[in-house]
Amino acid sequence: GNLRAFGISAIEVVTASLLEDSYRWDRRNIGLVIGLIFLCCIPVRIVHKGVGDRIPVVVWIRVMSVVAIFGCLLLSSRACPFMASVRGMDCAGTLVLAGIVLFPTFYMGEALAVGIMHQ
Repeated sequence: GNLRAFGISAIEVVTASLLEDSYRWDRRNIGLVIGLIFLCCIPVRIVHKGVGDRIPVVVWIRVMSVVAIFGCLLLSSRACPFMASVRGMDCAGTLVLAGIVLFPTFYMGEALAVGIMHQ
């Protein structure tokens, strides 16, 4: 519950602030992109629903945690030059990619952990 809410909210606010202040994005575009980032939770949920019962919950939590850590690494200042050299992606694109990776995996991993706690 609370960890997920604080984590997601903090990353959303920082992403919006950076896109607006550092990369001069329009507020409407920022809202649209953040909304689309949140929609990336749907494919993760579909995959989990499709193969979730074949993989133990603890393994799902570990996988989601590792992928979320990768998303956190994309938030570092070193990720921008790396992604520019590898994929030709600018810093704003790297930030959006970090959100695409981080939001659904952090959300799903923490939700699964809370589900275990309630059993």
